[in-house]
Amino acid sequence: MLESRVESRTLPVLPPLADWDATKLTLHLWVQIVGKIRMASSPPRNHWWHVPLYVDGRGLTTRLLQTENGLGFTIDFDFLDHQLRVRSDEGAVEGLPLHDGLSVAEFYVSLHSMLNQLGIEVPMLAVPYGIAVTTPFAADRAHASYDAEVVRKFWRSLEWSQRILEEFSGWYCGKTSPVHFFWHSFDLALTRFGGDRAPPLDDADAVTREAYSHDVISFGFWPGDEHTPQASFYSYTAPEPPTLRRTPLQPSAAAWVDQGSGSLARLAYEDVRSSTDPRVTLLNFLESAYRAGADAAGWNRSEFQSSWCPDSPAEISSHVVGTPDLRIENNTEEARYEAFAGSEQAGFTTYHAQPGLITLLHTEINPAFEGQGIGSRFVAEILDDARRRELHVLPICPFVRAFLQKNPDYADLIWTG
Repeated sequence: MLESRVESRTLPVLPPLADWDATKLTLHLWVQIVGKIRMASSPPRNHWWHVPLYVDGRGLTTRLLQTENGLGFTIDFDFLDHQLRVRSDEGAVEGLPLHDGLSVAEFYVSLHSMLNQLGIEVPMLAVPYGIAVTTPFAADRAHASYDAEVVRKFWRSLEWSQRILEEFSGWYCGKTSPVHFFWHSFDLALTRFGGDRAPPLDDADAVTREAYSHDVISFGFWPGDEHTPQASFYSYTAPEPPTLRRTPLQPSAAAWVDQGSGSLARLAYEDVRSSTDPRVTLLNFLESAYRAGADAAGWNRSEFQSSWCPDSPAEISSHVVGTPDLRIENNTEEARYEAFAGSEQAGFTTYHAQPGLITLLHTEINPAFEGQGIGSRFVAEILDDARRRELHVLPICPFVRAFLQKNPDYADLIWTG
């Protein structure tokens, strides 16, 4: 009998940065090109919030942009099919396959050709920003590496990290940024604001002055750089209070490190991924870094605490995240998998079993549990069990077929006859 607690999809193992740095740099440059188009096609917002991209269910997206004459369009990186797609609000779609050997120059020219096909022209300063590479995009044929599998894993790590940062964002009722992906620094970020204006940064550039006009505590995830050769979660407080580092971080693997002229709270992605409960591990890190920064900076934490916030880091593990814990059982006598939330049955999937093959026939979710993501978690566990038992899957059930279409990680299980 199968019995397990269903958790979110297992976090992928990310290789050391040195093993995919060429791919990361090429992707970074591609993302900068798309990001600059977003910046040029969006009305300015405080703290450069009109600039970032956003993680979505297939990769990264600009969300809706508009030309000067009002034509709407989006540009999306699809890291499941490995395509760049440009869509207009008139229904037209243009696509560019992403593959190893596609240079930055070819990407740049092809993207502008697709935009022109849709009647879109976007002027931009076509050179990299904030990185060591300075070759204009249209002339850069040196960077053309793309490891599709590693990129997919990186996107999966972004997708998971975004969900946790969104949950953490809900614990704060002060001014908060969206959870967004900054293309200049290639990181996923969330920022909380304390409400006070920061001292003027007279010697800083215009970008930095706008970004740090107010007291902030920022959090995020990035794949690493030459100074940090592994993916990590981070937090920093700006302006940095002199007593910031006196407060210990959670978990014990987290540490304060030097970053530029300031301090960074850092926790390796692998320490989160390999922990007993990655969600709790990351939330404890984020909350401990926030409390360290807020207390050192003199913020009134009780004033900013939302009703969703646990009273202490120890309570995070029992905090409601929107979906209940599940117990999955394989009822072989009735040939169906059953999902239970506590003592209540949340759903079932009927099947027909034969050597080497399981046919999934029909799924029902208890109406009391609809809209909580239980169906997807249930099906994922069934498919994981099929993989453990080395079974192929014949998906007759429409719900299972739809899940497989959205989750190609399970495509190898599908029986092809």
